[in-house]
Amino acid sequence: MASEFTFAGEYRFEEYLDCHEILASRRRVWIHAIVFAYGLGLLGYGFFLSGAAVPWWLIAVALLLILYPFAISPVLFRYRVKKAWDRYPRARRRFELRVTLEGIQSKDDRGNPAHLNWDNYIGWKESPANFLVFLSPLNPRILPKRLLVGAELAEFRDFLAGIFNNSEKSRS
Repeated sequence: MASEFTFAGEYRFEEYLDCHEILASRRRVWIHAIVFAYGLGLLGYGFFLSGAAVPWWLIAVALLLILYPFAISPVLFRYRVKKAWDRYPRARRRFELRVTLEGIQSKDDRGNPAHLNWDNYIGWKESPANFLVFLSPLNPRILPKRLLVGAELAEFRDFLAGIFNNSEKSRS
């Protein structure tokens, strides 16, 4: 098994979006559930409890709340992430990272070498597009899968599992 991996390239918007979807997933599930429940409650109130003719605006608001998690929220979320992506072009600069048994090595914004030992990281997650290695629950290092070749994906997955299991840290 390899003990060193190199990631060199530029981030793509899809990888950035994937990272933000993971970071916001728990929060979004709760918000979606609450808004959906309010929509169902409003619809239930209108049809079953009001006793009178249900006004059209009540049905419209209820349907809007019910559709929010499935049709409206994903579009708004993507728009907000795209706005942040466009606002910070520095996030799209070319990067080169070396992942070794000691930690992750890169260069800072002035070109000076930077190294973080594995003790600084709390865990990792894998998504369809990325490996995320977390410095804190909201601060991941994005490692795009597309920068690894074929069998390196499985090797890197095993490498991260070994690093975090050996250091008694759980997989995030």
